[in-house]
Amino acid sequence: MKNYAGQRFTANLIKEKEGIGGIMAFYDNRLEFEAFFEDQLPQKLVIPYGEIEKVAAVMTCGLIPNGLNLWMEDGELLRFAIWRRKKIAAFLREKAGI
Repeated sequence: MKNYAGQRFTANLIKEKEGIGGIMAFYDNRLEFEAFFEDQLPQKLVIPYGEIEKVAAVMTCGLIPNGLNLWMEDGELLRFAIWRRKKIAAFLREKAGI
C-alpha cells in the first residue's frame, strides 16, 4: 500500500449538489481539505484519521469512478471527488485502523 503522507491532490468536496474545489493534503495523523476560494469554505477542513469510521470508493453521480465517501464517528458523511480513490481509500483505512 502506498503511503500518501506528505502528498497533496486536487479534489472536490461535494456539498449537496455543489462541488467545492480545493486541495486535499495527507499527513501522518490527519487529512486536510482547503478550498481554492475562501468564500466557499472559510476554514480548512481537518479530519484526524482516528475519527473516520468507514471509507468507501464510490461512483460520483453514479457514473464517474472518482468518488470517495468518509463516514465520521459522529455520523457525518463527507463526500469527495478525487482520482486514485481506491488507493487513497486503502491508505485511509489503514491510517484509521478499519
